[in-house]
Amino acid sequence: MNNHVHEGHRKRLRETIVKTGLENMQEHQVLEYVLSFVIPRKDTNVLAHNLIKKFGSFKGVLQSSQKELQTIDGIGNVLAVYLSTLKDVISYYNKNEKENNFKIFNSFDTSEFFRKILSSSSIEQFYVACVNNNMQITHYEKLAFGTDASVSVQIKDILNILNKNLCTKFLVCHNHPHGKSSPSLSDVSFTKNLYISARLAGYSLIDHIIIGESCFFSFRDEGLFIDYEELVKKLQ
Repeated sequence: MNNHVHEGHRKRLRETIVKTGLENMQEHQVLEYVLSFVIPRKDTNVLAHNLIKKFGSFKGVLQSSQKELQTIDGIGNVLAVYLSTLKDVISYYNKNEKENNFKIFNSFDTSEFFRKILSSSSIEQFYVACVNNNMQITHYEKLAFGTDASVSVQIKDILNILNKNLCTKFLVCHNHPHGKSSPSLSDVSFTKNLYISARLAGYSLIDHIIIGESCFFSFRDEGLFIDYEELVKKLQ
């Protein structure tokens, strides 16, 4: 197939996407469209199909490492770096779009906010979010990342973030990428210690959300904070 035919196919693909939107395209077509901007003069259709076949889905391709991507014929170093970091570009966009405007009304809103950030992660990550008096998220950042089954966080590091950003209310969230959202014993112990330490230091933990594969867990909704507040009163 010559370059003229490639260009005609790409033009039709672009026109279809502009007309119908990406959400109406098949996964290999979206990937082909993405690849066309990095591979300007070659057919990307076959490569897109091969990537989907190898990694299972469009999401699977973006979650793959640079080394894994380079096992596919036609994927060099530059393209592997591009594809393996594309999910981070998307996360960066979502962060900047939501950071200064998102208002919390309930735990569902909070879970949806973080689900968009964590949707492409195959490992556990822990986030801290600062909240103002209008219940708007004014800043958030990833504090730690771990394995596919655990993540380690220090309470003092959370308090440092709050102090640095001059906020007194905050949220924390972490994910269980390959399982249910139910907290582990260590999750419960950590959250209790965090709640108490924060309150004694003058901060208020609004909620700890755990994002599972298709559900979420809210420590506040489950009534655990009521018990923690009783412990704070005994210590004051």
